[in-house]
Amino acid sequence: MSNNQTETTCNPLAAFGVPDTVFVNGLQYKNKYVIEALLVNLTANAKDIKHFVLTRIGGVVKAYITTTEAAK
Repeated sequence: MSNNQTETTCNPLAAFGVPDTVFVNGLQYKNKYVIEALLVNLTANAKDIKHFVLTRIGGVVKAYITTTEAAK
């Protein structure tokens, strides 16, 4: 089993693999290390996620995440 499969089974935000781009509360992140850190942090504090959308178009995976902090 590869690391990506392990992450996928444990992290719904990585259902299509680690996203190429992540938008959190309107801010865009493209650095793979920042994205991995964000995903770990957000899944550890899942109650802070208001909603998320994953897209895969032409093999490019993007995650759009809104946290409860943005709703205040």
